[in-house]
Amino acid sequence: MIGSSSPGKGPLHASVSAMQFSRKALIVMMTASIGLAGCGGEKQTVDDVDNSPGELYFSYPAADQAAVPVTAPVFMRFTRALSVDESELSPDMLHLESDQGEVIALTDLTTTSGQQGIAARPAQPLKPGTRYTLTNSGLATSMGDIELPGGGLSFTTAPATQGPLLDRTEGSGFRVARFIPKGDDVYPATDISVLRIQFTEPVEEDSLRYGETISLLDGNNDPVPAEMYVQGHRVTVDPEGDLDPSQTYTISLTDGIRSTIADAPLELPPEAPWTFTPLDSASPNGVRERMAQTATTDTGKLALSGEDYNSVSLSSLLLGSGNNTTATGTVFAELGFIPKFENAGQSVPLRIDRGALMTGSDVVVKVAGALPAGFSSEAVEVRFLSDANGFLMKNPHTDNESAPVSWSFTSIWR
Repeated sequence: MIGSSSPGKGPLHASVSAMQFSRKALIVMMTASIGLAGCGGEKQTVDDVDNSPGELYFSYPAADQAAVPVTAPVFMRFTRALSVDESELSPDMLHLESDQGEVIALTDLTTTSGQQGIAARPAQPLKPGTRYTLTNSGLATSMGDIELPGGGLSFTTAPATQGPLLDRTEGSGFRVARFIPKGDDVYPATDISVLRIQFTEPVEEDSLRYGETISLLDGNNDPVPAEMYVQGHRVTVDPEGDLDPSQTYTISLTDGIRSTIADAPLELPPEAPWTFTPLDSASPNGVRERMAQTATTDTGKLALSGEDYNSVSLSSLLLGSGNNTTATGTVFAELGFIPKFENAGQSVPLRIDRGALMTGSDVVVKVAGALPAGFSSEAVEVRFLSDANGFLMKNPHTDNESAPVSWSFTSIWR
């Protein structure tokens, strides 16, 4: 393997898959004044009024999102306040159904964001590797009934990492399910990209040998020095340095990569190996905006979910699962040159460097993850093992400049 690390089996794993924030915008309201000739020469002012029922600002899961956790809640936020009080919310207002016709009951319906949003939870975990569609009935604002884009929001749950074999697969056969970045306008490949590969079945870690069965090759066909991490269906290849926008890179995978299910070899499509030329993310002066992001313990609650900000869920054999720690500290985020990507209609890349360190609050230590040991861990180190690499994406539901934009990133933590 090229690089200093071996496939990662860190004792603690956590991932932050999606965040959202509101971009400040200056909105100039224009009033058209029309002079009418008549008695007294009076002028009449006509205001441009939005009479629409309201639009969807934000949703989780997002439309066509893949690999959604089976325990994920449902959030939607709209441009207008709902006309129904929280006490009047009914499970019949939201309908969640699988592509196989199974209807999932939703519970704990609440309004969020000053009654401009709604949140709910499935009454039971969703099925792994299954496509679901969320529709609504009876949700309205003071201006009329709300209609979801396309008639509903569809998403696909992630395959399981353990349990029955059919639950651990995504489709049929052992194949590459997706790359991130994809090299399109939503997930453009850039010089600060980290390669993330998701397979349709969990991968046998010993079959992944960087420089042999899996490689990121530069323009000279040499392996790019990189760190590699493996977790279930997912593999991360994190280059040690920035990629060169003047080179074309190749993602090389072989049938030596094996699935943990029946030791099946990787099926390679005709388009393999895959190539891409990274975009230059810097400004014309060769720099990227670098911003300090500070997390504190006094952060309040998320408007959409009511959960604490900066909460990281930790899992290990010793601690068990579902242990939350509140991360504090300062990390530095690099952002691609915004005008370059916005003018091209592309998402803006961002990165937090590997090695960034935050401090988490202590958690209770449990024997075999079940019995309290009588003491806590004290402060927990939350370290970025790989670059946190992601995108600032245009809101797909509305062109309103004050609408939230989506900030999505993924990293390997320890």
